[in-house]
Amino acid sequence: MSPKALSLPRLDKNLAGYTLLGAAAFMAPKAHADSFTYVAVNQSFDSNTSNTTYNLDLSGIGSFDIEILASAPFLIASDNADGAQILLGPATGNDDAALAYGATIDPNGPVYNSANQTAGWGIGGKLAYVPGVPPVGYWPVDGSSAYLGFYFVEGGQDHAGWIDISTTIVSPPPASGSAVGIDALFTINSYAYDNTPGDAITAGGHA
Repeated sequence: MSPKALSLPRLDKNLAGYTLLGAAAFMAPKAHADSFTYVAVNQSFDSNTSNTTYNLDLSGIGSFDIEILASAPFLIASDNADGAQILLGPATGNDDAALAYGATIDPNGPVYNSANQTAGWGIGGKLAYVPGVPPVGYWPVDGSSAYLGFYFVEGGQDHAGWIDISTTIVSPPPASGSAVGIDALFTINSYAYDNTPGDAITAGGHA
């Protein structure tokens, strides 16, 4: 059965900032009392099975806009060539930002700059990666969840959204750094996107 999409009224409030990882802040535009779409998914994916990939296609332009992949020792989220973008954290390496509830996702925000280590929009990369002590990437490896910020392009206009993802990497490697025995898992809990192009949305906001 396909997940049920709900079109809900958005909270009309003044968004004060744009916070990634509790660090860099960006000014957000005023939120309007428009609607957005929320979808409960609750599907799990495991690198040790044939069910490893979740594709989100909202624009209908190509095969997908956002792809999330469990491929031990990696958990990866990336965009397609349809114009979609993912929020990246400030470090080098194209690591996807793990957003806290209430973080503002602004499609008009800055572009990721690896040279200056500036957080912003980019093509996507690692959620989490083991081996690595501590694990590489911003995302948890213990089954906790965070929000992936993205926008997709429809009719030449950008629509902001978020995906609530729980991420796990089990069976850590030996000290040698071998990836043998690692299992990468994730669960897509839900996602939402703004129906009004160019508007910001808050991570987790849907009621």
